[in-house]
Amino acid sequence: MMRGMTARPRKRRGGRRLAIGPLRCRSRRERDRARQGALAPTPARWIAERIAFAPGMAAMVDVLGSDRVRVLDTFVAALERDQGKAR
Repeated sequence: MMRGMTARPRKRRGGRRLAIGPLRCRSRRERDRARQGALAPTPARWIAERIAFAPGMAAMVDVLGSDRVRVLDTFVAALERDQGKAR
């Protein structure tokens, strides 16, 4: 292969590898927006709907009984107040 046409990413100072693929062709602003989208916070409502993911959490939610909806709504409101609403 000719120099500069290697299959592996080239090394830059500090040992980091340069991106090859879709991020390489974008402008800096487009790359930043793509990264921010990947790091977007999970919506509080999504978390509340899936809070019973583990046996211990399921037991805690079951104990709430008829108050479950009210408690989870309060949980969502507190998360959104503290962390902001997800997009």
